[in-house]
This record gives sequence, C-alpha cells and structure tokens, in this order.
Amino acid sequence: LISKYSHCAQTVREKERWIRKLPLLVLMYEGIVQKVFEYDYAPASEVVETTRVYLNVTQEGKDDLDDLVEGKLVKGLRLSTKEHQSVTAYQISPSGLQLISKRLPDEERQMVDDLCLVDGK
Repeated sequence: LISKYSHCAQTVREKERWIRKLPLLVLMYEGIVQKVFEYDYAPASEVVETTRVYLNVTQEGKDDLDDLVEGKLVKGLRLSTKEHQSVTAYQISPSGLQLISKRLPDEERQMVDDLCLVDGK
C-alpha cells in the first residue's frame, strides 16, 4: 500500500514522494472494510490540524508498520506542520520494493491495486 503512494528517488533529479501517517491510517481502515487486510480496528483519538477527532484505527496495522520501519523495508520521516505538530511520513525503501516485487502474490497485489482505485481510475 505504501509503495502506491510513495517513491524513493533513484537519481538526484528525481522527486521523492512520501505518504503521511493520517492518510495511510485512513487507507488501512478502508482496506479492512473492503477485506483486503485482516486487522481489527477501534476508535482512537487523533489530531487533524488543530482539532482532535476520533478515527477508526488499527493498532495491529500500526504495529506492523513500525516493524516494517524497523526492518528497513519502509522509511519513516518526522515532519513538523504549520501548527508545530509532529507528524510522520512513510516511503517504501528500495529493499522493500524489491521484496514486494518478488514475494507478493499477484492476487494480493491486485486487491491492493483495487483498493487504491475509484471506479477503475
């Protein structure tokens, strides 16, 4: 999922892309609802800009994400917002991209692709 929304630059001129934690959590929830991921979720308090809201968040998914960062398959970057809030952004690493290209079954890859598309676009 992270590889669909992030990109690690291969050259100096190439732009990098990162996905912030909040949109990733939303996509993970949508993946659970659409039966792409087999996680549980529960309401959790998150700060959106300066407002505290409750979102359905998967603690298992967050733990797996931390494991991917620790295993250097995903890169994590701490950022500061205009409101001086700390947020994390994620990017697939070259080794993570290599691993999913070799070991992710086509059926599972298609499920993630379908999750990222709306009306086939």
